[in-house]
Amino acid sequence: METTIVEVKTKKELSEFIAFPDDLYKGNAFYIPPLHKGETKTLSKQNPAFEYCQARYWMVRQDGKTVGRIAGIINERYNQKNKGRFARFGWLDFIQNQDVLSLLFETFENWAKTTGADSIHGPLGFISFDPSGVLVDGFEEVSTSFGHYNYHYYDEMIKAIGY
Repeated sequence: METTIVEVKTKKELSEFIAFPDDLYKGNAFYIPPLHKGETKTLSKQNPAFEYCQARYWMVRQDGKTVGRIAGIINERYNQKNKGRFARFGWLDFIQNQDVLSLLFETFENWAKTTGADSIHGPLGFISFDPSGVLVDGFEEVSTSFGHYNYHYYDEMIKAIGY
């Protein structure tokens, strides 16, 4: 099985990045997908947060099929206010495979280092109104508008890589 990491660079890849959770949670009654048009606006230069943020997005593919995604974000206003060099991760979704998760975080962390970041936090979005956090309970409930639905294995697997 060939596993690769792909940085999102084209509109088509951004559409794939946005659509991945639709496949991951297909048939799950508790996952409510965000509107793709809204996600496109949030993750592109249409988002006013790009005046003070930078971001990169990656997907992991196995045999050509997307099996994970992550966003890396530097919010300069937040960093100035908090006198730090924080990198945020967000838009984190992945199949139940530790190698996939490790590759996502390895790629994100390497990028974060190149920006001068010395601390990482997340899952967070660009601003406080973006979905954030990892669901650790309530998997049989519809998530809130500021929450992010995920499978039960996320918490354990993220902790297993040191977070």
